[in-house]
Amino acid sequence: MNIIVILSIVPDTETKIQLNDKNVEMDQSTEWIINPYDEYAIEAAIQFKEKHGGEITSISFANGKEEKPIR
Repeated sequence: MNIIVILSIVPDTETKIQLNDKNVEMDQSTEWIINPYDEYAIEAAIQFKEKHGGEITSISFANGKEEKPIR
């Protein structure tokens, strides 16, 4: 069985979000993490794979600076 898990990259839920001077983008110091609920989905997929076999594929869209949490 093939399992697909969609990952959202979000600002760290424990960090105060700062916007830049124009209030359009988050400050560069903002840390990015995998959405905690998506981490649950990954864990469920791993447990399912260990029990029933198969392959896990994760899909995420990032513009580069949010790529680090996935690796």
